Amino acid sequence: MRLSVLTWNCENIKNNIYSLKEKLSHFPADLIFLSEPNIFQTDVKPTLSHLNGKYFSFLNSDDLHDPELSMIRSRMVGGTQVLWAEKLDPYVTIYSPTTSAFTALILQVPG
Repeated sequence: MRLSVLTWNCENIKNNIYSLKEKLSHFPADLIFLSEPNIFQTDVKPTLSHLNGKYFSFLNSDDLHDPELSMIRSRMVGGTQVLWAEKLDPYVTIYSPTTSAFTALILQVPG
């Protein structure tokens, strides 16, 4: 199986979701690694809805371990996010460390 990967320091995915959608129309990546998505957990689903359900996602951000953070901060900073094509979902395992600086993805495709 051949996989395509896209990495991007997107510096706020909410403001750049249409740029990502445009990139994916020309380069349909199987795995997408985003640094500094600057997004709260509660905003992930509505933001990624612009990708028409083609990707699953995991956001590692400070509010993952402190859900009340979105109520005391006006905006999120930093974090890492990984998206994977729906065909890969059965083979993806995410390991989330206690820091939002990185995310480990284990991909175990049969064969």
